[in-house]
Amino acid sequence: MLRKRAHTNLALEPAPLQKEHIMKKNILIILAVLLASSFATLAAVGETSSDALNVNTAIQGQNEILVSTSALSISTWASNSYTERTITSTEVGNSTSVGYVNVKSNNRSGYELAVTATPLTSGAFTIDYALAVGSAGFDTASTTNAGNKITVTSLTGLTVTPYEILVTVDKNDYDNQPSGDYSGDITFNYTAK
Repeated sequence: MLRKRAHTNLALEPAPLQKEHIMKKNILIILAVLLASSFATLAAVGETSSDALNVNTAIQGQNEILVSTSALSISTWASNSYTERTITSTEVGNSTSVGYVNVKSNNRSGYELAVTATPLTSGAFTIDYALAVGSAGFDTASTTNAGNKITVTSLTGLTVTPYEILVTVDKNDYDNQPSGDYSGDITFNYTAK
């Protein structure tokens, strides 16, 4: 006896083999995605990156001089109205301290401080004097005053350096001039190098 086979449409009802084939395909796709992402992660492990930020500032130059009655420092630096000093008759002929010229500077290449002076005059009459400021000097009776400068070649930060001003009035000139008020000027010129 012959049996008749039932005819079924394979496309509508997948056979167990077809289901298995579709599952394997899905698993392979999932494995491929996982594998690709693993390679991307492993590839990034050895990579490096860097960036930089430049930070900067500027320090303004401080270049000042100030004449005062006493030696100043950074902490005592202040404006001063000291502009006049009278030499008494007992001080004439002696080296007399008349104040300080204070130099405030942070100029890396240093500075030069030059001193000049005019004789003490009253009308047509003149009294000369010698001046000493630190290592510099000036004599109002001299026509050449080559040693009238203090030179500082470098600085490593902000400093205030006081230089004592010493005046020696010529006693002979003083004793031989007529009465009157005599005055002269001492001038300081600061130059940053």
